[in-house]
Amino acid sequence: FLFDTISIYVFLILIINCVSQFYFKSQFNVIAGFIFSLFLLIIVQNTFRNLNINQIINLSKKMFICSTVIFALDTIYRFTAPAPLFIHNDDFWFYKYKTNSIMYGDSNFVGLNILILLSFYHYLKKYYNYKQKPIYYILLCLLILTFSRASIISYGLLIIFLNVGKRFKYIVVLLSLAILWRIFSSDGSFISKLFIIDVFYSYYSNASYSEKLLGVGFGNSINVIGIGAHNLIVGYLLETGFITFLLLLLLWYSLTLKSSYRFLYLLIPFLINGFSLTTSNVPYFYALSAVILVLERKNDR
Repeated sequence: FLFDTISIYVFLILIINCVSQFYFKSQFNVIAGFIFSLFLLIIVQNTFRNLNINQIINLSKKMFICSTVIFALDTIYRFTAPAPLFIHNDDFWFYKYKTNSIMYGDSNFVGLNILILLSFYHYLKKYYNYKQKPIYYILLCLLILTFSRASIISYGLLIIFLNVGKRFKYIVVLLSLAILWRIFSSDGSFISKLFIIDVFYSYYSNASYSEKLLGVGFGNSINVIGIGAHNLIVGYLLETGFITFLLLLLLWYSLTLKSSYRFLYLLIPFLINGFSLTTSNVPYFYALSAVILVLERKNDR
């Protein structure tokens, strides 16, 4: 068993939240997803470290195929059994295909997982000459069919970042963000995200020390600010507290350094997506982070 700084951060996060989240009577399914996702980081890291690079790539190929089948089935179900609430609403016609996912309550979360898969695909393509074009294009179509604007925009920015020359990368991304800001500045969904930040700041300024340090519990943000925390930073600070948020930052920083910065292939899209969506149940994010970490360690030998 590999017990390193990454394992220490993970176990500290799990110990703190196993106590605090149950104390705050958090939603059990959210706690379970959070614990499972972080455990995957440890499990995958310790399992894959005994494999060679070719074995890891072959397993990744099978993972892509299995995941594509799962997400395809989810998409078929959403389109063949649309949510009744939105069936007759012409203004928001696509919402009826978003809210009846098999795995999640909203296809935005499906979009996030597909986004992470596609980001991992680009990592393998660049550093291991990995190509599986049919699967790639199917995943891309499935991403679009989630109607998750946050995931689609995040992926678009990732593609821009990967294909623009080093000298202009950050300039082009910033210009793209400015254009998107201009386009969506009057969008109701976008405005609600800014409203959440404002409400969170007002609440957090007057919160008790225990609430600031340990949070209010997963799924309880609506009880304290009157709206769901549809923002990654707001969600973690509000529902898990500053201590867990700091440990997560340290975990991500450690993963970045130990993977020779390749972890950023997953982290950057995840954070961009996080402006509009927050979830603690991100199994693909942590499992594939572990795969990148193991591959980079083997390359350093």
